[in-house]
Amino acid sequence: MRRLPLAALIAAAALAPAARAQECGMPLRYYEDAPRVADIDAPPVREALEAGQYDEVASLARARLDAAQLERRAAAFELRAGRKFSEEEVRVALAAAVVRTKGEQGIAAPLPKKLSAKRAQAARTRNLENARALLQSELARASGDPVIATLLGEAHLALGDHELAAAVLEDLAAADLIVSPEGWAALARARAAAGQADGAAAARRRCEDAARDVAVCDEDVAVARS
Repeated sequence: MRRLPLAALIAAAALAPAARAQECGMPLRYYEDAPRVADIDAPPVREALEAGQYDEVASLARARLDAAQLERRAAAFELRAGRKFSEEEVRVALAAAVVRTKGEQGIAAPLPKKLSAKRAQAARTRNLENARALLQSELARASGDPVIATLLGEAHLALGDHELAAAVLEDLAAADLIVSPEGWAALARARAAAGQADGAAAARRRCEDAARDVAVCDEDVAVARS
């Protein structure tokens, strides 16, 4: 089966809840949510995500979002629906960039350069936690979409929560719904951490089958690319 690019899958997942018709001239009280009136210019973010240019994804996404408010609301689990078309898609892409740079990028800003090793690690963890919270919020809104769920599994793994990662990714794998080579690589690492050598090897093979660059499947190679 031909696999769609991850950026296209994220776009489809994020747009689906917003597909309700908005009749022209209807008073706002008839809407469950106020209608969206602008587009957030997602194509450049999509293209950078598909190319694996995660630093660029983060920079482009932050320029299109109120990133400081997004970080605060994600951390407090107070995230609301976006007010612009494609906003959720760009949020998810930003979270993916944070996870795949292992916290070097953040929701509101990249990691400051002049930090002690201890403070830098704490900042990376905080960035990853905020990205995970954002993905959890978007996943709840998108009714368990496998694109976002796969990214959530990656986020759990990046934070060292191997059991949570396995719980998410094993369910997806059982239904053949892991949507990216990075997702299969994350499952391989989660299985390896649980001592499941054969299962880890099988997941790595699925990663290699789907990847344009098999380096993303290497357990010892960071998946972040810029």
